[in-house]
Amino acid sequence: MAAGIGWLAFGSANHWLPGFALWLWLTYTFLHLGLSFVLAVIMATPGCEMRAIPGLFGRLTGHSADEHGCPATFITAIDNWERGR
Repeated sequence: MAAGIGWLAFGSANHWLPGFALWLWLTYTFLHLGLSFVLAVIMATPGCEMRAIPGLFGRLTGHSADEHGCPATFITAIDNWERGR
């Protein structure tokens, strides 16, 4: 995708700007996901890791966090087990 954007915008598939933008996007995504997994383990957040950062914010501010809808996958049985603990 980055090579295609580079070709269309700059006339070269090897232009640095689309590749750098892709690198930034992937870095943010994986850092955010990694932080969410670590927080979910530390706080024993039931359900998926998408609730971890809003849950931490809610605990720090004393306000309830908005509920995140997590996609139903094969891990749903584990999530249900966690909620029951």
